[in-house]
Amino acid sequence: PVVIMTAYGSETIAVECMKLGAEDYLSKPIDISKLIQIIDKNINKYSLLVENLKVKYEKLKTKRFNKILGISSKMQEVFIQISNILDTDANVFITGETGTGKELVAETIHYEGPRKHGPFIAINCAAIPDTLFESELFGHKKGAFTGAIKDKIGKIAYANGGTLFLDEISEMPIHLQAKLLRVIQDKKITPIGSNETQIIDVRFITATNKPVEQLIKEGKLRQDLYYRLAVVQIELPPLRERLIDILLLAEHFLRKFCNIHKKRIKGFSEEVKEKMMRYSWPGNVRELENRIERAVIMCKGNIIEPEHFDVNIQNKDQNNSKLINLLINKNLDLKMHPPPFNDFKNELIPFYLNWLLNYCEGNISKASKISGLYRPDIYRLCKKYNINISTFRKRKYER
Repeated sequence: PVVIMTAYGSETIAVECMKLGAEDYLSKPIDISKLIQIIDKNINKYSLLVENLKVKYEKLKTKRFNKILGISSKMQEVFIQISNILDTDANVFITGETGTGKELVAETIHYEGPRKHGPFIAINCAAIPDTLFESELFGHKKGAFTGAIKDKIGKIAYANGGTLFLDEISEMPIHLQAKLLRVIQDKKITPIGSNETQIIDVRFITATNKPVEQLIKEGKLRQDLYYRLAVVQIELPPLRERLIDILLLAEHFLRKFCNIHKKRIKGFSEEVKEKMMRYSWPGNVRELENRIERAVIMCKGNIIEPEHFDVNIQNKDQNNSKLINLLINKNLDLKMHPPPFNDFKNELIPFYLNWLLNYCEGNISKASKISGLYRPDIYRLCKKYNINISTFRKRKYER
C-alpha cells in the first residue's frame, strides 16, 4: 500500500493519486498521529485481505481442489479457470514447465467434472516409440502387421466415456497428429487393419512444457490440431513465480512424508525456509516434493536443518534475496551501521533493472509501462550501470 505525502496539497492531486492506486494522501507538515493511524489502518486492511484469501482458498480446497495447493494470485486464476470448465466437456490444453503439475490439473478436471465415473487414461507421448504409437493410440487387429498376434484395444477406445490425457503432445509423430485431428472431428476411430469404425465419446486434455508458438513454427505441432485441442488453455505458473506458495507446499509435503516414513518432524528451521525462498526451483513443484522427502528421510530430529536440505543456490537464485528476507521475516539488521546511500542505491538499481528487463525480455515499452519509468530514463540508467539491453532480447531465430 502506498501513502502519498507532499508539500503541494490540492484536491486535484489527491484525486489523481487515489486514481493511480494510492491508499491515502497527506499534506505537509505531517501530523505524526494521523500518519500512524493511516499506517495501522493499512496494515490491518492488508492483513485482512491475506486472511480472506486463505479462507477463500480453504473453501475452494475442501469443495473441489483438495489436491492442488496455492494461495498466490496466479494459482487463484488457475482455480477460476478450472471452475469455469468443470461442468463442460470442452477439450483443454495445459501449458507449463516440467514439474508444475499439469497431470494433476488434468486429473482434477476429470474427477471433479461430469466424466468422473468414466476412465482417465494418461499417455506420455515422449515415452512411446514412433513405430508403436499408432497401435498404442488407435489399436490394431490380429495380423495387421508383423508381430500383431492378437487384437489390441487402443488407448482412445479405453478412454471411451471418459478422458484421454496426452502429455507432451508435440512428441506425437506429425502424421498421427493428422489422424488424431480426424478422430476429434468425426468422433470415430478405425483400428489398424480393420475396416470397421467405432464411435467414441472422449474428452481430450493435452499438455506441453514448450511454447506453443515455437512448436507450431518448428512443425512439431499442427496448428489445426492445436485449435481443436485448445478450446480452453490453462497456463500453470512456475514455482519461482509463486513465492507465497512455496512454504505452503513445503509444509504439505512435510506432513505427507512424515506419515509415509513414520517421522515426527515439527517443521523447518529459518535457514531452510530462507534457502527454499532463494532457490530458483528449476524442477518446480516436483523438485520441491522430492527434496522434502529426502530431507524427511535424512532428518533424525524434529526440525529440518540446512544439512538435511541440500540445494545449490547460485548467484542468480539470490536476485530477490532482499525482498525474500521481508517475506520470511529475516529483515536486515537495523542495528548494523548503514552503508552510504549511494552505495546501497547502486546495488539495488542494477538488481531492479536486470529483474525488469529479464521479465520484459528487453522490451523497453513494456518495461516502461510496468516500472513507471520513462523510456529515456531506462536507457540512461542502463548506460550508467553498464547493462546491455540486447542480452535480454530473445533471438528471433535460433539454430
